[in-house]
Amino acid sequence: MNEEQIEKLRLIVFSLKEFCYGLDKLDEISEQVEQGSAQMRFYMNSLYEYSARYYLLDKKDCLSIGGNLYPALSKLDLEDYLNPIINTLNEKIGCLDFQTILRTFRNKMITHSEYSFEPIERKIYEIEDLRKSDNYIRFQELLQRLFDQTKELYMKLKSIVDY
Repeated sequence: MNEEQIEKLRLIVFSLKEFCYGLDKLDEISEQVEQGSAQMRFYMNSLYEYSARYYLLDKKDCLSIGGNLYPALSKLDLEDYLNPIINTLNEKIGCLDFQTILRTFRNKMITHSEYSFEPIERKIYEIEDLRKSDNYIRFQELLQRLFDQTKELYMKLKSIVDY
């Protein structure tokens, strides 16, 4: 890698480090506060935003996933590091893939909120009701896997730029 590519990778690693910090804080506070508390929602919503920015937004038909990490890592010939994450995002909960559910939740409840559950009801619950126990458990499992894989991605990329 040339110096410019190494600098790009370092910036990616710094960004992933922020995400991992949020994951660690979430783990820490989850033992101290109620599940639906403002603190939990703040960290979860922040992590949804990071996930969308990294893996979901502006998905082009020719790309495996959206977000800004795939094109950035592709320019460094490191896009294969995202394969486990791509597989997780393509996992199904009923007939919807995980990334569609995450993107819809982020778009309709966090970023472009109408302060109503109606858009989620219309886009997700009519198709797959996440309030059903098995669907909710599956969603939580995939979310945890995505978070764990993001930590693994951070460690792998960090090892490339560490001296």
